[in-house]
Amino acid sequence: MKIKVLCGIFSLSALTCAAQTATPDDSLRMDSIIHNLPEVMVSGERPMVKVKGSALVYDIKRITEKKPVDNAYDALKELPGVVEMNGQLTLGGQGATVILDGQVTNLTQEQLTQVLKSVPEDRLADVEIMYNAPAKYNVRGACININFLHETAQEQRLTGEVFGVYDQSHDAAFQERASLVYVGKKMSIDFMYSHDHGNSYKTTETDSHHSLNDGNVYDISTFQRSRTRGHNHQMRLSMGYNFAENHNLNVTYYGSYAPGHTKQETTGSINSKYGIDSDPWTHDIAVDYKMPFGTNIGAEYTFYKAPQTQTQSSVLTDGSLDYVSDSRQKLNIWKVYVKQDHTLKNGWGLNYGATYSTSSDNSYQNYLSTVNRPQDLPDNISASKRENIVNIYAGFNKNFNNKLIIDASLAAEYYNNPSWNEWNWLPTVNATWIPSQGHILQFGFSSYSTYPEYWAVQNFMSYNNGGYGVIVGNPELKPMREYSAQLTYVLKNKYVFRGWFTHTDDLFMQTLYQQPDVLRETFKVMNFDFQQQAGLMAAVPLKLGKWYSANLTALGVWLRQKDSDFYDIPFDRDIVYGMFTLRNDFHISSQPEITLSVNGMVRTKALQADYDLPASGNVDAALQIKFLKNKRATLKLYCADIFETAQINPYINFKGQRLDMDMSSYRHFGVSFSYAFGNYKEKEHKKVDTSRFLK
Repeated sequence: MKIKVLCGIFSLSALTCAAQTATPDDSLRMDSIIHNLPEVMVSGERPMVKVKGSALVYDIKRITEKKPVDNAYDALKELPGVVEMNGQLTLGGQGATVILDGQVTNLTQEQLTQVLKSVPEDRLADVEIMYNAPAKYNVRGACININFLHETAQEQRLTGEVFGVYDQSHDAAFQERASLVYVGKKMSIDFMYSHDHGNSYKTTETDSHHSLNDGNVYDISTFQRSRTRGHNHQMRLSMGYNFAENHNLNVTYYGSYAPGHTKQETTGSINSKYGIDSDPWTHDIAVDYKMPFGTNIGAEYTFYKAPQTQTQSSVLTDGSLDYVSDSRQKLNIWKVYVKQDHTLKNGWGLNYGATYSTSSDNSYQNYLSTVNRPQDLPDNISASKRENIVNIYAGFNKNFNNKLIIDASLAAEYYNNPSWNEWNWLPTVNATWIPSQGHILQFGFSSYSTYPEYWAVQNFMSYNNGGYGVIVGNPELKPMREYSAQLTYVLKNKYVFRGWFTHTDDLFMQTLYQQPDVLRETFKVMNFDFQQQAGLMAAVPLKLGKWYSANLTALGVWLRQKDSDFYDIPFDRDIVYGMFTLRNDFHISSQPEITLSVNGMVRTKALQADYDLPASGNVDAALQIKFLKNKRATLKLYCADIFETAQINPYINFKGQRLDMDMSSYRHFGVSFSYAFGNYKEKEHKKVDTSRFLK
């Protein structure tokens, strides 16, 4: 189970390679745009962006031309306003959902990142940016839609790619990957297998100044070493059949298996040895059928099973703890949908549809003492819960002479679980005005709900930091509801300026609290009263001849968080912080193609709940060489977080709560190599939503 130490949402992750071993750790994970409207070209030197309905469509090939980009994930980071934060892509300073060919992906952010890093950049056709996705896509808020090249062939063709990467930080990690694509006149088959494996190492030093109601004050200092080894096997098989234009059937299977072992040793005020073995499985099968008269129906089934065994032996300041714990989360998730689009006269369009999803969560947690003495261990618990979500929507769009484009939709969403039973109305409105060539002004408003992870709403309990920390579930956790408004201006096809305001009711996140009656700190996902955020963003591309290009993104944010019933220390905190990123590309040679990339980020002090997050930054560099005929071979050398400054060390000094953390940060350097054969261009695939699973 993850211990979610929130500080990551403000950190910009280092330039990492695709080889990331799937390992359990104690770090906290914070949480088709295709319109039947005429396209409006925004001309200039050479069109880089065009308007399609409510979407801004970017010429990704031009943007990434001669840049050290060898996969889809890195290509997205070159888009104006797209910034990587905590290993996730954000758009204009806010979270964004990445969808593939107009379909919502069903993956965690970590898994989606691995998938995108496995897709060659030359497979991209274009990328659509939408700050408010219409209700028909069942996407919350900002959206990045990747459109891939879909080719047919009069003759049968088999192509593929092999890829490998070696990544060295404190320890080494590896990835091997192979992909094959068969293309025929009517049918296509896509197969991919990847294997991530290796070791990781990190340290965390914690100093806690813990005051109790009886007047005693304890200074608890610990130093924790964590070593993880593991494997992550992923396999995908997808088959598509085109009956005719706009008439196709796709069937996709995705499976993953990621066994891992973590060993932790804690010294100092607490002496502890802790081990965890996990074997998560995922199986997903999806069927999608599109008909030429605008009807789209589909179904998806996901099975997820995550057994886990923990062993711990600890000597604490006020006692000892010795146990073995077995837990398991098992999920069965079904989803069906039906959608209809109509193209009407005079630039009008109409769409409506419904999605129904149901899930069953059958989980348990058992504790067994390993010593012959009384211990106050958590009770053994098994739980079975069902969740139902119904989303019904209707919307329209209208193009007024390619000057004003309106897209509006309204969804009614029903959410039901053993604790909550409610309906919500979710409106989305987008208005795009193009007064003249080279100018795009876009306004958007939306409201949507976000649901907590399945494990977070179970009444389970586990330990961390040698038993001094306790992680508890919250069965009363409510979904959060966000209202968002933004204004975006695109100047001369490339300069992007954006302002926004969001208000989120019942925001949920994991917090830390030092208990006043017992020497324990509690980690618990809780609902706040609200969060408010206002921000300004500017994205400016720079270029000097053919040898230098860059992207500068400046971001300023005002953040306020309030919780009036946060234990006995309610808070209402706000701060203004800034973030600046600069991506530099130096084009050294064209034959072979050699590009040097040097990227940097700096962020000022921020906050989250009762945490303070000090300023941080990082510098990364990469050298990419493309060679052989048609640039089939790509060699990349890189070093991420060169000065080992990317890691944020959060602290708490708030109303008697005092805690300091110092977490290790290691530079990464490595090398990757890929070779494409048969004029290889990989086909993309839809994936499994495990964002709410236990990890």
